[in-house]
Amino acid sequence: MAWNTEMVSLLRYVINDTDTLTQEYSDTRLKSLIVTAAQLTLGVVDFPRDYTIDIANIAISPDPTTSKDNGFVNLVILKAACLLATGDYRSATNKGVVIRDGPSTID
Repeated sequence: MAWNTEMVSLLRYVINDTDTLTQEYSDTRLKSLIVTAAQLTLGVVDFPRDYTIDIANIAISPDPTTSKDNGFVNLVILKAACLLATGDYRSATNKGVVIRDGPSTID
């Protein structure tokens, strides 16, 4: 199984987006998020293997799922989930409502 199916499935479970009828995020978006998270993780952690991240072509080589590099897979999935949660949090805060009526404020 290639990284782009196994890691997407793992990420879907972590973010609770497993319902096949009403998935919130497309596979393409999650693959792009995983590749971005992999790039950011490589800058912080040294792994036993050297990975090449191609953000433009959404690729990771060598495939971390065939070599069973669980440390890389798990850290990248967790980083991707954190990036997604941060983005959702920021967009949710922009939807807030503030009502002012004289000296009274409802936020």
